[in-house]
Amino acid sequence: MDSVYNSPPNWPSPPAGWRPPAGWVPDPSWPPAPPDWQFWVTAPASVGSTPTPQPARKKTRLWLMIGVPVTVVLLLIGGSIAAAVQVIGNSVSSAKTAATSYGQALQEQRYDAAYAMRCSERAGDHDDFVAHWDELSSTGHGVESFKIVGVSTKSLNGRQTAKVNVDVHYADGLLKRETMTLTKQGGTWKACD
Repeated sequence: MDSVYNSPPNWPSPPAGWRPPAGWVPDPSWPPAPPDWQFWVTAPASVGSTPTPQPARKKTRLWLMIGVPVTVVLLLIGGSIAAAVQVIGNSVSSAKTAATSYGQALQEQRYDAAYAMRCSERAGDHDDFVAHWDELSSTGHGVESFKIVGVSTKSLNGRQTAKVNVDVHYADGLLKRETMTLTKQGGTWKACD
């Protein structure tokens, strides 16, 4: 809408559409305009008239400058988090599988197989390991059953370890929660306890 000249009520009315020319001053004989009088007002739309088209406002492209890069970063972070969660999930799953295999070997008195699942730094002597578990079994202290109740993994300086909480039911009736430590060696989880 256009603005139009608004003559004070105590001044003579100008012709319709009149605009004061540059440098125009009111006649000194006219009374002063009321205080805070608005000399320019928005012209009201006349009935049946077509509004004057306004120039199209340029749309702000701020969302393109900020929104798109932020969205890309969030998608990358989300993808990285999803990949990390999958890696952790796979790591936990494979550690649990290794702990289960080790526990089953002890339960089934397959001590040679259990020894082969030991980590190199804690394996000790094969014969001593087998003799220890044979003695526990023969005196009623061997593993009767077990249940894995928790697994956590971590990776530090390229070394992956896992803590596996196991409820072990021994043949003598003792039920005890044990924590088994695993270390990944050559891509395979090995029992270190």
